[in-house]
Formats: sequence, C-alpha cells, structure tokens
Amino acid sequence: MHYRLADAFAAATAKVLKSKPIDHHIIKTARKINDQMPNHIVKLITKALKNAGKTVKNSRIAILGTAYKANVDDSRLSPDKPIIRKLISLNAPVTVYDPTELKNLNLPEIKKLMASKPSIIDGRRALNPKEADKLGFLCYGVGFGK
Repeated sequence: MHYRLADAFAAATAKVLKSKPIDHHIIKTARKINDQMPNHIVKLITKALKNAGKTVKNSRIAILGTAYKANVDDSRLSPDKPIIRKLISLNAPVTVYDPTELKNLNLPEIKKLMASKPSIIDGRRALNPKEADKLGFLCYGVGFGK
C-alpha cells in the first residue's frame, strides 16, 4: 500500500515538474542539505561531548527514534543509519531505541540514567530545549542555534 502511494506521488510530482518551470537548483540544493544531515548530527554529537569534557570514543550514545516517520516502525529509510555507522566507527558504544512518541519522553528519568554533564542532540526538534536546559542537559539540535 505504501509503495502505491509513493508511486502516485512520484507520478504527480513528475507531471507538475514537466508542466511548470521550476528552479532545479533549489531541489538539488535541498537534496544536498538533506544528504549532509547525518554528518551534521555527528558533528553536533562530537561538539556536545567535547563541551562536556568527553570524546566520542567510548562515550555511550543512545539514538532514540530511528523510524523514518512518527508512528511508523519501518527504519529502512532512516537517516539514523549513517549516523550510527559513523559513531560505531569512532568506537562509541551505541544503543538504539525507538519510542513511539519522542515528545512524551520523561527527561528527568532519562537524566537519572545518564553520566555527569548529560547531552542531548535533537535531530527532529522533538524536545523542548528550554526544558532540557533547565534540567541540566547540554542540549543541541537542528535549528537550535548551538
């Protein structure tokens, strides 16, 4: 069923692109930015750990929310895979968990499970960075300005 919807969307998109002039540079640039996001996230992780006086090597890292979209348990298209591979190549033990709803995470309970100077890197803008900061997390994420 999902493939039929994707095929229909692709066909409709192709029809629109043929019928209307569009700046293909915008699409290519957007694709390039999206393709670089896993590298950006790894850089944010490295920066957060450095600011906490740690290195990626041997730092335990939890990746939450690996499904491609909310309420979908399919992680085949997840952008987290290259992030996980890179972290493992840097000798970081990685734990992967996919809660059904990232916005309902209990940050105080999560903090209890973490070492000193806990860090959060939010790649989906699913958390409230002000709440995380108040709880003592070093909080970084896409579009947070850190």
